[in-house]
Amino acid sequence: MTEYFLLSPDLVHAIVPIISTVANVLAQLVCVRYIGLSYYRSVVVGFVLGGVLTGGAECLYFYWNGMESLPLAFFNIANYCLLGFGYFSFINIGKTALRVRMLTEMKNSQNGLTLAEILAIYNARNIVDIRVDRLVRNGQLDRTNGRFYSRMSITLAIAITIDLFKLVVFGKDARMTAPDRPQE
Repeated sequence: MTEYFLLSPDLVHAIVPIISTVANVLAQLVCVRYIGLSYYRSVVVGFVLGGVLTGGAECLYFYWNGMESLPLAFFNIANYCLLGFGYFSFINIGKTALRVRMLTEMKNSQNGLTLAEILAIYNARNIVDIRVDRLVRNGQLDRTNGRFYSRMSITLAIAITIDLFKLVVFGKDARMTAPDRPQE
């Protein structure tokens, strides 16, 4: 069987998660730049495409090698999921982290920024208003009688997944807790 491959089949099998992650990244770039999908939808499309590629490669390898390939198949699927999560975390940090955005804004300012200018750009009320408006517009929040309620969405599923990862890693609920709310 080896004569049909430029590389050893075992080596190719071992790098399937890396190849799938590259496909994930390229698919996201194509979806955003050329197809016009939103950021989060492109992330999902890229991740699913890489997952299908990983799953297909594992099925093919299983067909060729039988049960002995199952442990590496599970390992590769887990690796792809972790690489995909790492990629998402890396690209998402610049989109969501206020410190990163502030540093970028200051880097792009030739004369630096005064505290008043920073506060004008990053007014907490404006940031919350913009984010809540975006969440309502995207169907991620419902507003009823002046109160907001979350709806199931890709972003909420990602938040739940991140909370689960934190629970597994830290062994406790690692979410930021909201200050005590007045009882109704």
